[in-house]
Order: sequence, then C-alpha cells, then structure tokens
Amino acid sequence: MSKIKIQLSVLDWLIEILSWIFMSVIWIAAILCYSKLPDVIPVHYNAFGKADGFGGKENIFTLPILAAILFAGLTILNKYPRIFNYPVKITSENALKRFKDATRLVRYLKLIAAAVFAYFILKTTRYTFNIPGITHELGIWFYMAAGMLIFPLIYYSIRTFSSK
Repeated sequence: MSKIKIQLSVLDWLIEILSWIFMSVIWIAAILCYSKLPDVIPVHYNAFGKADGFGGKENIFTLPILAAILFAGLTILNKYPRIFNYPVKITSENALKRFKDATRLVRYLKLIAAAVFAYFILKTTRYTFNIPGITHELGIWFYMAAGMLIFPLIYYSIRTFSSK
C-alpha cells in the first residue's frame, strides 16, 4: 500500500480553525489575566464543579501548557493515520476511507479538548475576579462539553462497523 495523501474537506478545515481559536483563547486569557489575578486561584474542581483546590496565580499557566502539549501531540499524531489502531483490517480498498474517518475523529477530539480547556481557563479567571452573577461552579456546560467526547467515538464506531 503506497502512502496515502488525505485531502482536508471544508469541515476538516473548520474544525482545525476552531481548535486554533480555542487554543488562542486559552493563552490570551491566561496572559491577559495573570497580572490582575489574586495571589491564590482555584486549581482544582470537585465532581460537583466547586473549587476545592487552590494554588498560586502562576498555576494559571498549567492549563495552557497542558492544552498545548495535548494539542501538539494530537496534531502530530494525525499526520500518521497508518499507525493508528483500527478495529477493522486496513486494505488498499478501504484505507483512504478509514484514514479520513480516523483523522477526523482525532480532529473532533482535539477540538472538544481545546474547548474544555478554554472553558476551564475562562471559568477560573472569571471566578477569581468574583464578578457578580457568576457562579463559583463549573456548571452544566462543563459536563456537557466533557460528555461530548463520547459522541464522536460512538459515531466513528457505528460508521466503521456499519460499512463493509
């Protein structure tokens, strides 16, 4: 099987652009808010979304660094779809379709992860300024976003096993 070049569709480009926007939001929020943050900020939230761990304001950069490492890793991994672990046998007839589906799955996961990290950083910076009307919990949006990680996996599985 020769090397297969995967052309990105408009949807693929849109997912990539949105992912980069979320990554930009993460870094911009951390950098712009750092000097205004109090000395102690929330660094951990419990299962109910309440801040239960606190640390120095320099911890605001932990999320952008972790997000950047994950983002870079998924971006690099997506360049090598032939090394992925597939639930079906890859043949010359199905390789392009399987590689496209798998790389799109990784793109979706990258987008959702970037969105969740952006939500965390924005919630943490808003929490620290004690803005009236802003709750101190992560809220339902976090759980919905985190739950969204499962939908691309289900879709990919159905698509993989339903097509021959």
